Amino acid sequence: MIHERLLELPYKQPRLRMKVFNKNISIFDFLPYIFLRIQRQYKARQSKWKKWQNPATPVLLWHGELLDTHSQFGEDIILSEIFRNQPLGHFLDVGANHPKVLNNTYKLYKKGWRGVNIEPGKKMFELIQAVRPDDKTLQIGVGKNSGQATFYEMDVDSISTFNKKVAHNSQYGKKIIGSNLVKILTLAQIFEAEFTELHCDLLSIDVEGDNFEVLQGNDWNRFRPSYIIIEMPEEERIEIIPYLYQQGYFLVYDNSLNGIFKNSGFPGPHDHPESLGQCLIPHSK
Repeated sequence: MIHERLLELPYKQPRLRMKVFNKNISIFDFLPYIFLRIQRQYKARQSKWKKWQNPATPVLLWHGELLDTHSQFGEDIILSEIFRNQPLGHFLDVGANHPKVLNNTYKLYKKGWRGVNIEPGKKMFELIQAVRPDDKTLQIGVGKNSGQATFYEMDVDSISTFNKKVAHNSQYGKKIIGSNLVKILTLAQIFEAEFTELHCDLLSIDVEGDNFEVLQGNDWNRFRPSYIIIEMPEEERIEIIPYLYQQGYFLVYDNSLNGIFKNSGFPGPHDHPESLGQCLIPHSK
């Protein structure tokens, strides 16, 4: 009897329904299509170079005097091992910032190496000159093309930058405290002026958002440092690693933020690599 009464009650449509082409369709019937659409859009946007992107963060933190390191994540320990049989050498440090703290070349400087530091910020420029008088320090910027550009000085010196987008979207609430127009030279121009009679054993690049543009300003057939250490956050690494491979450099160290590349001795230009694995192997011709 109760069953028969239930059948006589008016039918009520479920609430979770939507109208498509004048037909009432349950949203649950539509969910598989929505999920498939989102998945396809994600795959379409994801660059094939991100398939081998290492999402891990560096695990070796800065330990200062304990490990005798001055780099951000101990990279100068790796460099010291690379150059263990070379007591003297020359470097070009682009975006040197502080002469000691978070610096890739100071450990080598203490061993007797000498080089050229590029630092557009007035405060850090003067500090490098005072602390490292045997180096040559230039208060300029480095870019893909020569000219002039606005340098944004942040309340934390290490993240000052020429990149307007990076400056205005600074992490952790850092703020712009000043800006000034600075002369820009290319890597090729600096090598031409400062390394005509010297070989550059190490090129260090850390310029907060414009690292790839700095590389593009070099003549890789004429000026070829033995090693390159460069900051390459996620948005830049998928450009930097294949670009340097095409110029005849292969990746020998990567902590997911900074990478070290070695000159294979074959300038190229080489074909665009098909995978990360290819970028880890020295060029044979």
